[in-house]
Amino acid sequence: MRVVEVWLDPEYREYFYTREPTVRGYPIGDVSKQVAFKKQHKCRSFKWFLENVAYEVLEKFPPPPPNIGWGEVSQLSYCDNCMLCVVVCVHVGTLLWL
Repeated sequence: MRVVEVWLDPEYREYFYTREPTVRGYPIGDVSKQVAFKKQHKCRSFKWFLENVAYEVLEKFPPPPPNIGWGEVSQLSYCDNCMLCVVVCVHVGTLLWL
């Protein structure tokens, strides 16, 4: 997580959190010394690294689409026709219980 916050550009950091949404906001401590090191040594961006060094990564692993919603689907109560118990509304990422 600290590596993500220090070395990934905001765009690629968001790709990481899209792939691993449960770790967003996880406490990582103070990374100011690492960020200062990166600025002081004028390190290149992660985008530059992907375009010039690891260019095949984006060809094989394109950026994921943004998450609409995530979590779990469970049945709150038993019914005879379980296919109608849960309706998943993908466009807003919410669950409707019938």
